[in-house]
Amino acid sequence: MSITDLPLPYQLDRNRKGPVTLTGFDVHALHLSGRSNYDRPTQEFADKIAAMDDEAFVKETEQYVWLSAFASNNPTSDYHWMASACYYEAQRRGDPELYNRAWRRAASQAEEGD
Repeated sequence: MSITDLPLPYQLDRNRKGPVTLTGFDVHALHLSGRSNYDRPTQEFADKIAAMDDEAFVKETEQYVWLSAFASNNPTSDYHWMASACYYEAQRRGDPELYNRAWRRAASQAEEGD
């Protein structure tokens, strides 16, 4: 499976500790409920990406999109909900192109590696 086969965005509810649910967002950060596979609150990740400037956010998002595709054989991987959270963070910022830019970078990186 290549990165281009993944839905955009991948679902947030792929967490084996229980669903990671987008419960809304405001001007400060996404509101995520649930815990990661390492038993950390998923809200910590939402707060971390909300605090990034746009360029750092795009770089971080690129990594999670690539890792989500790489973990396509593991539906419980944290990388899936993290990539989706990045999608929703770009929406919250009012600039969905941030996610699209990161997605294209990750896709081109994957194609170079093929």
